[in-house]
Order: sequence, then C-alpha cells, then structure tokens
Amino acid sequence: MLIADKSTRLQKRLEKSLQKGKYDDALLALFDLQRMDRRNPRWARRIGDIHRRIGNQKKCADAYEHAVDLYAKKGFITHAVAMAKTVLSIDPTRKAVLERVDPTAAQELLKKSRPPMAKGINAGESIEQSAQPLERANDEKSDELRFNDAGKRASGVFELSRQEVSGNRSEQPNPEADPDAERMANLPFFPLFADIPREALNDLVLQSELVELEKGQTVIKAGDKADSLYAIVEGQVIVDVPEIPGERDFILAEGEVFGEACLLNQEKRSATITTETPITALRISKPTLDALVKKHPHVGAVLLNLLTRRLISNLVQTSELFVPFDVETRQQLALLFEVRHAKIGTRIIEQGKRSDAMYIPLTGYLNVAMPALHKQLRLNPGSIVGAMSLISQAPAEIQVDAGAPMILLRLPASRFNAVAMQYPPALEHLGNLVSRLTNSIASDRLVV
Repeated sequence: MLIADKSTRLQKRLEKSLQKGKYDDALLALFDLQRMDRRNPRWARRIGDIHRRIGNQKKCADAYEHAVDLYAKKGFITHAVAMAKTVLSIDPTRKAVLERVDPTAAQELLKKSRPPMAKGINAGESIEQSAQPLERANDEKSDELRFNDAGKRASGVFELSRQEVSGNRSEQPNPEADPDAERMANLPFFPLFADIPREALNDLVLQSELVELEKGQTVIKAGDKADSLYAIVEGQVIVDVPEIPGERDFILAEGEVFGEACLLNQEKRSATITTETPITALRISKPTLDALVKKHPHVGAVLLNLLTRRLISNLVQTSELFVPFDVETRQQLALLFEVRHAKIGTRIIEQGKRSDAMYIPLTGYLNVAMPALHKQLRLNPGSIVGAMSLISQAPAEIQVDAGAPMILLRLPASRFNAVAMQYPPALEHLGNLVSRLTNSIASDRLVV
C-alpha cells in the first residue's frame, strides 16, 4: 500500500512538473518511478519523450531502446516495433535496435491464444488463390450442385475473440488504460509481427511507416485506392461504410487493423476511417507486403489469416444475419463457416438444383440471374445465397456465378441444419430475412 501511495505521489509530481515545464524535476520523478517498477516500459518511454522534447537526441534514443526491450519482454511486439521505428527516425545508424525487437514472448502469447493456422501460401500465389478452392464433388446427384467440404483443413480460422465480434464501444479497451498483451494476442494483426521469420520482421520494421495523428483526422476515404495496411498501436478510429444504407459505424482500437482491402487485387477502399482519439499506427504499403510474401511465403499465410479474420469480424459486426445475437452466439456461429476461394465464373447456385450450402461472399461480387422475374442482379460482399434452397429443401429458382475471383464463407447443409437445431432463433431470423429482403430486389446485399 505504501508503494502504491508513493507511486501515486510521484505521478502527481511528474504531471505537475510537466505542466510547469520543469523537465529536470519531471525526469527525477520518472527515475524514481522506474526504480520502483523496472519492468514497466511506460517509464522508459516517458523519459525518452522528455529528452526528445528538450532536444537531447542521444539520451532520447537510449531511453527508447530500453523501452523496446521492455515492451518485447512483456509480449507487446507491436509497441516494440513502433518504438524501434522511432529510434531509427531519430538516429538511422542505430540499426542494432532491430535485435531488441525480440518476438519470443509474443510468440508464447500467440500459442496460448489460438490454434495454428490451417494453411500456408505458396510463393507467387495471390491472397485469393491461397484459400481452399471450391471444387465440385465427384458424387453429386443430378438434382444437386455440390462442392467438396473443407473438413478439418478449414478449422480454427474463425475462432474470433470477443473484441472481434462485438463492434461495441463498451467492449473496447479504455484508451487511457495500460495495454493488455494477452488481449492483443487475440487480435488480427498480432501474428503479423509475432509469427513471421525474424528476417521478415526486421524487413517489416525497416519498411513500415510510423503514423501519428490527432483526433478527428481522416486516415483513409471510401473510394480511394487501397494501397496500404494500418495496424493500430495506440488509440481508436471510427469506421464508416457510406455506400451501405443503415450500416452502423463501429470502433477499432489498439491491436486492430484496417485497410485490409490492399491485400486483394484491384480493390478500392469501402470505408472511411477517422480518428476517434489521437492514434499511433504502423502503415505498411502494398508493395512492401507483396515483396515480403514473395521473399517469405509464410508471411502470406499470416496475411491470409489476418484478412479472413478481419473480413469475418466486419461481417459479424454488421450483417443482419449476426447482429441480433449476443457476442457469445456470434462467436459460435462464426466457427461453423469454411473460408473458400472461387474463381471467376464459378457456378455457386444452379437453377433447378438444390444448393449444398449457404454462401456469403467476403470479397468480389456475385452475378445472379432470376429468370422468373426477368432480373439480373449483382450482389456485393455480405449477401447471402443458397439459404432459400436449404430452408425449403427445394431446387433453387436462381443461378449464381462468381463475377470475380473471390473469398467467400461456406456453411455446409449439415452445419446449417445443426444451427437450426442448436440456435432455433437463427433459423427463424434467417427465414424472416429471406422473406423481407427478397421483396426488395434492388438491394445489393440480399438473402436468396
């Protein structure tokens, strides 16, 4: 209790000294705080901040290097990367700081937080091609269109954390609170720094850009070219998807990524991202990511996993299929889907044949022919196809083809039926969604 009281007094002294511009006294308070809590990287970082403010570059870089060590030892790998970037911006000759970005503790956290990824990427493959392809089953019957199930090869990809499926401000961490390494290990971008070869990590540190923005600034705009990926180190941003009427904004915080559309070919931004608080983020350009995948194929596997988790996270936060359910139910429902790749022109639903699954495109678009209504539709990501046939057990009345190479979710009929038994409200909700949305065929995100 005495230690806590002393720490509180020192922190009050620190803040008062900073307000009055008494930097020598502020440093003395920080040195005392550091002696009391030697493993806390916050004090080393703040010592560096003061030296930077008063123009002592060498002592600033020394303090930041110490912070890199402490962040890495606690598993805060992204903070360690950001701090190393700051050191190099102050003194480009200090490349030895890269050796201090030790991912060992982060890798241990990652092992505890999730199962290993199911699949890797071969050199030269695009992200879309690396997902397991939709392949026609050899034993399909004349009245059905059926694809091979992914089986265990697709397992483990969708074990999303509570933060990834909630989308609620109340579920996000307090931006003023100390970060939690175990929580961050459950988020999408953690493996991008913790689970890649050390040489690739060094390349990533050197070639990424540290971005610091104030509250209220626009980071990316919907419609712009998707040319980079952002990993939030500190702070929060607001995501606004303007082209989808009724789409609710949601918050992304430290440990999250945005700009993942750059991982796909010829994609534009679908959302506008604005800073909710001051943020620190790592910006990684598409050419940098492409070069890393070519040089280190395992990086491609990490990026596929990141992309899939981010896309599914977006879906369960915004799709009418998932929004009515609580966080735990969303997590369980997401576990049932397979992630698949469809080549352009792949026939996913065929008129006159029963569907073998429910499909939700995450990227690209679907071409839908509705002969009975003499309609042709183009469905965007988030649409649901195959549900009507599964519910009615009748042949499909539409035809659906992949209009572009795409990543999509597949819920096989057997799992669809399990959902109906385990979550009766889900089937009732889906049935209501089918009736309502098919009466409005102008919508670009339908259930058919």
